[in-house]
Amino acid sequence: MKYIEAVHQFYHLQGVATDGRYMYWSFTDSLVQTSLQGTVLRQVRVHGGHLGDITCHNGRIYGSLVGNSLAGKPWGVWTSFAVHVWDAETLAFLDIIRLDRCYADYQNRYCGFNGIDGITFGTDPDTGEEVLLTACALFTDPAYSRQMILQFSPDGQPQKEHFIETGNTVFGIQNLAREPDTGNYWFTTYESSEPYQPKDRLYCVAPDLHTILASYPFSSPYGFICRGGGRFYATLQAGRNGDRSGYVYEADAACFARGGTEDALTHKIRAAFDPVMGL
Repeated sequence: MKYIEAVHQFYHLQGVATDGRYMYWSFTDSLVQTSLQGTVLRQVRVHGGHLGDITCHNGRIYGSLVGNSLAGKPWGVWTSFAVHVWDAETLAFLDIIRLDRCYADYQNRYCGFNGIDGITFGTDPDTGEEVLLTACALFTDPAYSRQMILQFSPDGQPQKEHFIETGNTVFGIQNLAREPDTGNYWFTTYESSEPYQPKDRLYCVAPDLHTILASYPFSSPYGFICRGGGRFYATLQAGRNGDRSGYVYEADAACFARGGTEDALTHKIRAAFDPVMGL
């Protein structure tokens, strides 16, 4: 296995993406562009909220963002939901796509809605039109047993909801990606914290955004990339807030089937991975 890394970030790794020229990393409060060998080329600070998963699309980087808690409120009491957009070459900030319908869902705990995180572009299962998909975080409760993916037009107009029966997971879906050659979707979750939560943490879903095709006890909750041809990039992180490092490494279905915990995989990186990933 080979890997690349982005080091010395303040908060933890949230998502990764690539356009074949650069690797992009989201670290809660920063967006980082590196070469495919891990050299930091550009970095911008993200203000006003918690940056989540990211995706590349048509020369732009799209990232899910939940607005910061109000003064005097505990962390995790979100104030808004949006997708932020940057130029993929320069990381210049371009736009905010506001997802206003999410705030009402959050206030009402609609289907356990507790925020947005995973993000990708895909196709409407019925029409084949291009759509923006954002995956939902969930409250921890066995009543919220279905993952929810929200479908929007590319400019952020709400269209549909898609539900996937996995059982409740910690903060719902962390990362969402579309496989370019099959049209299947892959999503990642955190390791279970409650007896009623599933042990599998990586899922492959059909283009209908409903049917689970495969699931694995494999951990990659800090980012996931579909390369096509049965090839993927998975992630790990190390360190603590104040000095975080993120890692992207090559993976495939055989790797997923073997499973693995964060600690075990981190040990593999430290002990055996090659220092530069051949992308």
